[in-house]
Amino acid sequence: SNNTYTFCHPVGNSYDPNEKQTTPENVLPGYQDWFNYTVDFQNLGNAAAFNIRILDTLDNNLDLRTLQVVGNSDPFNVSVNGNVANFFFPNIMLPPSISDPAGSKGFIQYRVKPKAALPNGTQIKNRAHIYFDFNPPITTNQVSNTICQVETPVINIAKNFTVACAGETLDFNATISHGGSAPIFQWNVNGIPIGTNNPVFSSSTLSRGDTV
Repeated sequence: SNNTYTFCHPVGNSYDPNEKQTTPENVLPGYQDWFNYTVDFQNLGNAAAFNIRILDTLDNNLDLRTLQVVGNSDPFNVSVNGNVANFFFPNIMLPPSISDPAGSKGFIQYRVKPKAALPNGTQIKNRAHIYFDFNPPITTNQVSNTICQVETPVINIAKNFTVACAGETLDFNATISHGGSAPIFQWNVNGIPIGTNNPVFSSSTLSRGDTV
């Protein structure tokens, strides 16, 4: 059997080094694979951090029975109470960034699967709280995974004529389904962009053989 799992930890240069990341962010209904989460932390204080604790409240739409840790920067213990995952780094002695920028950073990576049969539009949200010794927690950004059905846009074009005479104003009206909240329209005549961002295009200068 294949018991090997490889996950790359992206190296970023974020403004706030205490952050949370997730992949994939958008999945189709029926998705039963892994959601991957990374919590990065950095000691921005002026002395070494003896113990670091990360409390991560997991969304109710996640199947906590599938929780697996797949990467870590330092030795840790993990426990789950209800839907709160507790990652504890005892005696980590994380140096402050002012004296050791590279050594002041750490991370925990885990993955978990969603519950079955989540409906279209379900959003899975959460954030983590990072405790450096006895200091107040640092709250990360909120991450989100969305169950969403991808719809293919469908465009129908209606015209106000069957047979046209030279110089007659011809109207073309485009209607779109599954085009999102703000679709952008671009009309072309013989492959050349023309007109503005408008579902209606009118012209009195079309000639025989022109293609709209």
